[in-house]
Amino acid sequence: MSPKEQKTSGLNTMFKTAVKMHNDGDLDGAGKLYQLILEAFPEHANTLHLMGLVCREKGALGEARSLIQRAIGLENNVPVFYVSLGETLQSEGKTQEAMNCYQKALELAPNMIEALCSLGNLLRERGDCRQAVICYQKAIRINPQVPQLFNNLGLAYQQQDECDAAEACFKKAISMAPELIEALNNLGNLYRDASFFELALNQYQRALTLAPHNTSVNYNIGLVYQSQQREERSAHYFRKAVEYHPPIADAYHNLGQFHQDQNRPMEAIRYYEKAIMLDPHHFDAQLNRSLSLLSLGRFKEGWDAYEWRFKRDIWKRVYPHCLKGRRWDGRAFSGKTLLVHSEQGFGDTIWFARYLKQVKSLGGKVIFEVRSELFDLMKSVDGVDSLVSMSFESPPDIEYDWYIPLMSLARVFETTLETIPVTVPYLYASDDKRRDWVDRAKGPELKVGLVWAAKSTNANNRSCPAERLLPLCNLKDVRLFGLQKGDDAVQADHLPTGFINLGPDFQSFADTAAVIDCLDLVISVDTSVAHLAGAMGKPVWVILPYAADWKWMMEQHDSPWYPTMRLFRQQTPDNWESIVKIVVTELKRLTDR
Repeated sequence: MSPKEQKTSGLNTMFKTAVKMHNDGDLDGAGKLYQLILEAFPEHANTLHLMGLVCREKGALGEARSLIQRAIGLENNVPVFYVSLGETLQSEGKTQEAMNCYQKALELAPNMIEALCSLGNLLRERGDCRQAVICYQKAIRINPQVPQLFNNLGLAYQQQDECDAAEACFKKAISMAPELIEALNNLGNLYRDASFFELALNQYQRALTLAPHNTSVNYNIGLVYQSQQREERSAHYFRKAVEYHPPIADAYHNLGQFHQDQNRPMEAIRYYEKAIMLDPHHFDAQLNRSLSLLSLGRFKEGWDAYEWRFKRDIWKRVYPHCLKGRRWDGRAFSGKTLLVHSEQGFGDTIWFARYLKQVKSLGGKVIFEVRSELFDLMKSVDGVDSLVSMSFESPPDIEYDWYIPLMSLARVFETTLETIPVTVPYLYASDDKRRDWVDRAKGPELKVGLVWAAKSTNANNRSCPAERLLPLCNLKDVRLFGLQKGDDAVQADHLPTGFINLGPDFQSFADTAAVIDCLDLVISVDTSVAHLAGAMGKPVWVILPYAADWKWMMEQHDSPWYPTMRLFRQQTPDNWESIVKIVVTELKRLTDR
């Protein structure tokens, strides 16, 4: 054998060894052999291609792309090279270039299963599921014995909400390959999304038997238990989803939420930060980290991070419009007009309206945009030149030089616990409204307003069923007046006949303020009425769930935001009875004076 033949034979042996190591998952070993081959034969197209795949699997996408392009430059008629380049470009987010590569591969080999499958995956990723289905179906007609094709076809049907067709495809894939974890996982997801939780768990457990360290399967089991409000079980599987490789950012985020709900904000922050390390644009983790920081009084970090609320997918729940123009940064604006727009709930607007006087001290005209229900009430706030009613359909049709969201004012003014504007009252009842209500809210007894239900995404956690407040109704020298509006007002029917719920007759918050002004005390769950009573300087007792919202801080029984407020906290989850007993005792102290 000539030296050249010996060299070629050695190359072939080394190449086969490298390919085997690659197939066995030994990327480092395969990469070293590929590199040795390229040092001897730098224009060996197959090795360049496979070395590119190793780089891609290690996350070095730019290097992978360069190597595969070199292979194509040497041999431009190999379809698999174009598929590999397309998949690399797709991973880089270059979807049109990737599509061009898949189409080139199909020009060279019209019946190439890998190219059809990859093109279908790209189309599905871009939301063109109908064309993706066509690609997968064509591939299946060419070779109906590939279970992955049925799995991918199922995903395309699922994205089109054709759940029966998706279920049939996943089951077909599993029947052909019972060990296909991806199909088991996808079928579980289909059932979970339909709230068939036991069916979902069956599929996940089958997958977990085959691959106990699969992070995706563990995470999805955690989601099932989370949906069933079995928090400890869900946290167990979320931990598994971050212990194994690759860890899932969403699992870290969910563990953060779990610890926040357990009143452990320090641990919550640790998990949120791990989610952010994996995904710096994990908007929910960024925002929830800010809430944990704020609950601990770490205001400087918290206010900065709180700005992430406008970057989440559900940012329109904060404020429905993207405003044009310049966002105000706290500079003096003499001779200019500043639009301050309210955001989030009614309570948040009432809470942060305290900053408007400070805003006005820096310059020109201040326009305050608020929801119509608050319009009459906000006529009493200092620091506003004019009010405009917020529309959910369109931004305000007014002229202004600067704008700022109301709850960003704390950041602009660099608010700390020591510098919170705490002067109350800063909201007032109108004399006319007070006259409308004074006769209905009178009596010689201690007059107490009562609110038992909140409106929010976690209202069930914050709301106290009215019947649990029955002990308050039996107190001597106390007269209770309901301030509850909305569907929950009917719970007043479970209270004694003498209880008067005025809330259903309120037309706006101006009515609520007028009644509060006639009372001696307000007792409320965490809702807008608690903020209103505090903003009016009225004594207010707030009964809080075990894991209270960040605004109420941790453990303390007063509020740094409202001097006339007392906080009563659950000591264990959903234990309203203990709070009611304490409130009864405190009310007796007031009436016994």
